[in-house]
Amino acid sequence: MILSCIIRMVDSAVLCCFVVLSFANASTVIDRTSLSAQTIPLVSTKNDSVQLQCVHDENRIKISRAFVLQVSTPNGHNKYEYALTTGHGFSDIGVGNTHTCKIVSAGGAVHDILSIRFAKNYKVGTPSDWAILVFKTKRKKNYIRYLLPQSEDLLRFDDMAEVFMPVKFSEARGISHNTQSCTLVPRRKANMGFPIHSGFIPHTCRAVSGQSGSPVTVQSSGVAIALGINIGNVFSFGEFGKKERPRFYGYMRVIDTEMVRELNGHITNIESELHFKK
Repeated sequence: MILSCIIRMVDSAVLCCFVVLSFANASTVIDRTSLSAQTIPLVSTKNDSVQLQCVHDENRIKISRAFVLQVSTPNGHNKYEYALTTGHGFSDIGVGNTHTCKIVSAGGAVHDILSIRFAKNYKVGTPSDWAILVFKTKRKKNYIRYLLPQSEDLLRFDDMAEVFMPVKFSEARGISHNTQSCTLVPRRKANMGFPIHSGFIPHTCRAVSGQSGSPVTVQSSGVAIALGINIGNVFSFGEFGKKERPRFYGYMRVIDTEMVRELNGHITNIESELHFKK
């Protein structure tokens, strides 16, 4: 099961009477000929996240991110790595086909994906836009393995956003180390206060194309905790009724109690599947 710790707060597009433009797919598609420029060994020696590369079509590759979880299972993380990512990072062709995708670590090492599980009722751009994958490493890597929140419901994440809780995020697609400082933002600021946005929280982190699947994180007593999965960007004219400058916000799928429960179910099933294949 996923190891958890308690986080303590410190002190789809909608058209209405205002405009909200959301871009759920923050992955990027590049030509195979330019792939080498995207996989140059990264400057970070630690893998705060890894790159997910999937065949998009005959000539193009889709690139996004994934991050490794701290998992307690019979097999343990010495043999398998479990990583969380978006669902839309995978190609439409052969969705869930492990042979069309691979993981590339910060040092440029390539790893085959052994199994993929999508969220229940998966749909791009909704709170079900996430997936968990498993890959095998030849030797123990210096991955940052994230703990997940314990017993945090959606209202708790709204409370975190109300106080503009500081979080960490990657500086750019090519640098996996989480050194960017930013904050969570109340959903109303990004015009994301509707029921269809339940499970999303906006943030001020600057994300470039290809950073969907990156973790939005905090540190607690030196332990890395993932609060959510970066999904994409949303353009907002500001909180309704207030004069605010139009701007882009990023937004994440929060890792709440319900999601953790579903993740644990997927991990249990994957463990059984991998044991059966031995």
